[in-house]
Amino acid sequence: MTGTCGSAGGVTSKRAMKKLTFNALTLKRVEGSENAYRCGRCKGVQYASREEQRAHWKVHKHSCKAPDLTIITEPYAGNCHEEELKRTLNRFHFAVRCDEGFENCALLILRIEDLLSQAEVDVGDFAVRMHGFARSLYSKSTLFWEKFWAIPFMTQILMDGNSRLHNLMCKVALQAGYVTGEVPSDEYCSALLSAAESEKVDQIIRLQTWGASAQYNFCFLYINLLAASAVQLGTVSSMSCHDGRGTLRTGIVGETATSRVLELYFDPLVQKSCGDALGPCASLCLTAMTAMRNDVTPKMSGVAVYTALSDIENRAFSSKYSKEIVKFALAIHDTEMGGFFCDVSVPMRARLAITAKGMWGQDWGMPNKILLQIVSAAMFDREKSVTNEIFDAIIKGQSAFAVPGGDIFERGFFYWLRKTYLRGKVRAFADSGALEAAAAKWEDHKKARDATFTNAHEAILHPKFYASLAPIFAPRNK
Repeated sequence: MTGTCGSAGGVTSKRAMKKLTFNALTLKRVEGSENAYRCGRCKGVQYASREEQRAHWKVHKHSCKAPDLTIITEPYAGNCHEEELKRTLNRFHFAVRCDEGFENCALLILRIEDLLSQAEVDVGDFAVRMHGFARSLYSKSTLFWEKFWAIPFMTQILMDGNSRLHNLMCKVALQAGYVTGEVPSDEYCSALLSAAESEKVDQIIRLQTWGASAQYNFCFLYINLLAASAVQLGTVSSMSCHDGRGTLRTGIVGETATSRVLELYFDPLVQKSCGDALGPCASLCLTAMTAMRNDVTPKMSGVAVYTALSDIENRAFSSKYSKEIVKFALAIHDTEMGGFFCDVSVPMRARLAITAKGMWGQDWGMPNKILLQIVSAAMFDREKSVTNEIFDAIIKGQSAFAVPGGDIFERGFFYWLRKTYLRGKVRAFADSGALEAAAAKWEDHKKARDATFTNAHEAILHPKFYASLAPIFAPRNK
């Protein structure tokens, strides 16, 4: 952003705000919204029928006023951008605490989002303030959150899409053909951003003014508003990573908020953009999975383990809960020959296998037995063709965005395993539990050859294996 103080905010037009897409009573997306019943007074909520509108009135009546649309269209006031952000935050805090201007809360969130996106100075202090304020709302009653979600335009803001938490690099990757389950590398995104001849990238840069930390800072407010809608705490702990271990709220709002937090937590691009701003997500995920133990689907467990391993690998503050997620998922689902990973995409399974193998024997606080159980379940499938696809994805990579497994030695293990042990006997190998012995032999192989050769790559891999692998591991950022 190159604008100055006093320039127009331009976050959202009045016309765009009128395009409502969610039923305020059921919190489900509305099909054929042109036929929906819109509240005639505030024009910021809609329903499928008059009966639904009457049923929702008991919570909507507290904010059923026409919101001040100038909040999202007026030029920035004051002598600098920082003052405008401070003024908007104070106004939002007052509206939530004192109910005065409660109907404007959704638009104030949009204003904060826009101000953060166009900030030319470090706004870390404001992120801390937003974080602290949002965390103070975990003790609010479920009735308060039902009223909060009934504010004009609020459901639309809290439910519509994940892109508001994707940073510019992730937006670029999406435009260029991002594959779900693979995290685009910084090098790849940077190359796209610096390619002046790329029309897609130029267009994104013109339309998106988000700085590197804008989504990260905004996430401290956005995620905690959702998490506080999902769980209730008596007292807030010293660290936000524990905030999800409260009591799950019942009713439509609580259940929807829980699902929304998990949706964002499981999005690799949100993870990449927001990092530890997603503090309460892991503990909330564990709370939700424990509460719905009998209804946790294999696919949900697979994606949860994938996300949890990423947390552990990145040494997130929430790693304590991430480890419990992994143990819980393995305890409730079968892991033989694919198990609960059968519904997970091949790229995601490839990354699961390489990540878990990379943690084997390291100081990650995860037992080797569990890690190798994940490797086996992610790598082997009841369908031989799927197993071959996963091995190919691990060894060769299927995308220029982020080749699964960046370490030649860990990826070399899978190449070595395939050539040395498997030889088409996948089921017999998986069923025999021989993976742990193979992994131990690989580590001995590495140590023995490290002492003999000066070239690390040639030391660990057999010369003919390395000769085949070398072109695969060559830099791909072209």
